[in-house]
Amino acid sequence: MWLTMKQISELGTCWISVLRKLFNYKKWESVKGALLGLGRLNILHLIMLQKIKFYKQMFLLPNSVLCNVFNFSLLHNYTNDNMLRTVFIPQCLAVDSVYCLFNTYVG
Repeated sequence: MWLTMKQISELGTCWISVLRKLFNYKKWESVKGALLGLGRLNILHLIMLQKIKFYKQMFLLPNSVLCNVFNFSLLHNYTNDNMLRTVFIPQCLAVDSVYCLFNTYVG
């Protein structure tokens, strides 16, 4: 079961609050730059990263029932989930793409 956007938003708020407390940021100050400087991601991009790793592990499983279920899911959801498409590229490139997306997000 996936997290809803509301749940992701709430987790993001908690993560940002922790960073604000650690670095003495005010509520109106953005912590995006601090995250980027620390080489860390926000919650949305952390979830993307974990999905990439999970999908890649499932894709590389030896032939098993679980692998077959994943491949069925892959075929039916390929166009709806950008992270699902990353199983066809090396994992290091997929991870780099998440960091590039975050870098663009921070702008």
